[in-house]
Amino acid sequence: MQTLAEKRYPVNMSWMDPRKVYASNLPFCLVRFVQDNLLRPQQYSTFMSDYYQEQGKAVHKAVQKNMALAGLLYGDWKCWRCRKEWRGKTSSEISLRCCGQDIAYQELKLIRPVVPHRLATRVIPAGVLTMKCDGLLTTGGENEFVVLEIKLIGDDEITTITEPHWSHGMQASMYAASFQKLGFRIPFVWILYISRNKHTRTKSFFLTRFFDYTDSILQEYGEALDRMAGCNWKGVDAHKVCASRADSPYCQYLSTCFGKHSVEDCFSRQFTAAEISL
Repeated sequence: MQTLAEKRYPVNMSWMDPRKVYASNLPFCLVRFVQDNLLRPQQYSTFMSDYYQEQGKAVHKAVQKNMALAGLLYGDWKCWRCRKEWRGKTSSEISLRCCGQDIAYQELKLIRPVVPHRLATRVIPAGVLTMKCDGLLTTGGENEFVVLEIKLIGDDEITTITEPHWSHGMQASMYAASFQKLGFRIPFVWILYISRNKHTRTKSFFLTRFFDYTDSILQEYGEALDRMAGCNWKGVDAHKVCASRADSPYCQYLSTCFGKHSVEDCFSRQFTAAEISL
């Protein structure tokens, strides 16, 4: 006979997968995380969100290609035609063309273990916190690299920004701290801001102190799972990451945080124990 929890929450719950926690989405937003996973069938994208996403991919690829041509880019490489791979190589050590085409740079993926977390009547298995670094640049020193993080911002902000966004610094800092734990020497992190409107306009910041936010992120993640399992939205307002609409103007869930109802009210209306069926 099924327990009440088993009736409400099917065993095959895809939102239990911790790999949905990405460093690129830091800081961890409980509101976004819960809605991303509970409202997946209703998710939508806007023209501007699609435009910025594709623009970002193109700029990242162009920067990585030029760093590779300069012989600075370190990582894994692959020819998609013959499937040949080169692992742990600096671009100066290999030919950047194979089978008549450019080989592809594979952004280094860092996998961090997640402690198993008890949920309702079950324990979810150990998962991963996923981080993908935009690039590692060799300094010429033994096992020494600079972490490169590329961000696109508006043209107006390029002229006024005086320090990295704290979320970008958090993301890059976690990359550096994780690489250090793997034995890499990381003298500094390079956060490169590029204008969306005119890509020749850039601004750079360099971080020399790194902090590992993994434990706090996983704690927030575990709390999010507990709230989702118990439909407990009390005090969710206190977890809002953005102080105003301007902090994340293209978030598809902006109306939840800054609509006429409180976040707690929106969640209690949308998600009740009887309605969750994933």
